[in-house]
Amino acid sequence: MRHAPFASRLEEPEEIARRLLKLALALGDVEQAEAYVSRNRMTMTRLETLRRGQRVAGPAAQQVSTFMNMEACVRVVVKGAVGTAATVHLDSASLGRVASDARSIARAMPPDPNFWSLAGPSGRRPARLAPDRAILEGGAFEALVDGSAEAAGLCPSGVDLAGSVIAISEVFGVCNSLGIDTGRCEDTRAVAQLTAERVEGGEVLSSGMGWSASRSLSGLDAAAAARQALELGLLRPRLRTVPEGDYDVLLGPYSVADMLDHMLVPQLGMAQIYTGTSWLPAERAATGNGVTLRRPLLGTTVAAPSVSLREEPHLEGAMGSRTFDDEGVPTAPRPLIDEGIWRGVFSNSYYAHLYGLEPPGNGFRFGPRPGRMASAPLSNSPTNLVLRPGDLSFEELVERCRCDALYIPRTWYTYPTRYGASGFSSSNRSTAFLIRKGELVPVAPNAFKLRGDMARVLREARGIGREASTATTWSASFCSIVPHVLSAGLRVEKPSE
Repeated sequence: MRHAPFASRLEEPEEIARRLLKLALALGDVEQAEAYVSRNRMTMTRLETLRRGQRVAGPAAQQVSTFMNMEACVRVVVKGAVGTAATVHLDSASLGRVASDARSIARAMPPDPNFWSLAGPSGRRPARLAPDRAILEGGAFEALVDGSAEAAGLCPSGVDLAGSVIAISEVFGVCNSLGIDTGRCEDTRAVAQLTAERVEGGEVLSSGMGWSASRSLSGLDAAAAARQALELGLLRPRLRTVPEGDYDVLLGPYSVADMLDHMLVPQLGMAQIYTGTSWLPAERAATGNGVTLRRPLLGTTVAAPSVSLREEPHLEGAMGSRTFDDEGVPTAPRPLIDEGIWRGVFSNSYYAHLYGLEPPGNGFRFGPRPGRMASAPLSNSPTNLVLRPGDLSFEELVERCRCDALYIPRTWYTYPTRYGASGFSSSNRSTAFLIRKGELVPVAPNAFKLRGDMARVLREARGIGREASTATTWSASFCSIVPHVLSAGLRVEKPSE
């Protein structure tokens, strides 16, 4: 996508959004309109301690890139039909054309019987969160290079350390004809994700991953991410595989986040519940207008009493903290699962209005690139997911394992085995451990395939660790703050070729 002309960058996103809204409303038959403008900057340091089989060090280990993009999107409502159009050209003529395009699309569409209204003012006071000024103003370069160099310096001979250290700024403004006008919104985040591998004879003998994530550069610690990755990457596994069968499994924070991100978060979205692709309990029931919808059975037990999960968008310093969603709705903390009972969902205004709910502030425009993207469709996405810690130490969790068990610090390729079902498959991307009579025996990465049922994992959680850490899966737009979790009933199979 081409960048907007340089001259348009002098105008701020919130000013362009207001101008675009006026242009849309000036089109005769537009009943409602919304304008959204985003500007992103991503600075990325790619770290590689080995290149073409030879060790590199110092500044040569970093490949630094900066990407910027700015986009505008407009939604209009004409006789109950919704039209949307986006552009990267932000001069007045282009804005006028994109508003006209959105109206033309709405005119060509039939009325949407499920559409009730764009988002309106919620009455909630937004919790303004301070961004990192250095990231916003393009000053992250030196901090990322220095952090990557420090991380690379920790890597011993015979081990490859690779990954990315990234800083992202999101500046946006959204306003609509119902009275929403966020003004200038600024969010920043910084993430380090590093893997360490010991490779001999072309074979990966051991592997580990480490991460650090924050809303600011001061909270980012690439060296800590490297140490965490090297803790597993330096091990020499004693087992190349484990017997097939059913195991108790102790999941590390990254594995917990991976399963939440891929097997629970999508199921909590109202779009998935509406279409019947969520495995969480629901029933078909008529609304007051006689429309039959698949309704979530909130109040149903879906997990063990030890499991409590919350949406926490206002945590100071947390990577996913945000003041507004991309419809201008203030974000709000709330329970999702409370002591095993299903309490909350994610929704943008479209599905919230359809179900008679107040929009909770989960309508985000995340696309294939990090940061907000005006051209991306509205999702039903979380901010910070917090799984409440328990009262068990790691050693106590190990003691609770029955017979032979597994400790898996990092799962990989966790996907549903059937769309809309709770079954999943995964693998041990990093070095894992067979827990035998209290001893942790290192197992080589990619040694087994893991099959499980997320509904059962939640119901049979047998222990929750007392220490939580932030875990971010690859390209995640939100973060999970989670402890270790011990669960039962996961099956180990031989990996496919």
